[in-house]
Amino acid sequence: MNTVVPDEALVERTVRGDTRAYDELVCRWQSVIYNLVYRMLGKEHEAEEVCQDAFTAAYLNLKNFRRESKFSSWLYRIAINLSTSHLRKRQRTPTDSLDEMTERGVSAEIEAVQWNLNGGPSVEARLLERDRARHVRRAIGKLADEQRVVLILKEYQGLTFKEISEVLNVPVSTVKTRMYAGLNEMKRHLNHAGLQGN
Repeated sequence: MNTVVPDEALVERTVRGDTRAYDELVCRWQSVIYNLVYRMLGKEHEAEEVCQDAFTAAYLNLKNFRRESKFSSWLYRIAINLSTSHLRKRQRTPTDSLDEMTERGVSAEIEAVQWNLNGGPSVEARLLERDRARHVRRAIGKLADEQRVVLILKEYQGLTFKEISEVLNVPVSTVKTRMYAGLNEMKRHLNHAGLQGN
């Protein structure tokens, strides 16, 4: 019977020089952290880069990791801080070209056609779904950083209010306030875009 080694034990082993222990932590958390960063940034290549930076930063600072919170909470915090910094840099220097946006639109249509050929929803239904998802992503992107982070952690990462409270180091009541304010703001953006915000 294989027993799962707790994250904190792997941290201890890494600090003592066992690099394989850190490899195991990376394997364990890589997809979770990537998904979080991707939800925040919306671009694959940027998400990959920031995700890698998060694991590098965590590794370099493991000796400073205080056991007051879980390793996962600490890692989330690092990824959130790096993603937020990256978003601020991006806002100062927009990089999306028309070619890049057109290419993404064409690939979305190709994917929709392939989905339909395989017995999925019609091309029209698939494109409408993609359009709604694009509006939702845009609405999330317009939220204040603190609201966006809470919404992503709760709705996309599946964390509880208590877990989010630990990640952000704020009271549960603050997490809930940010969550509901973010949802109301999103609903306003979606209604403005002609979509019913659910």
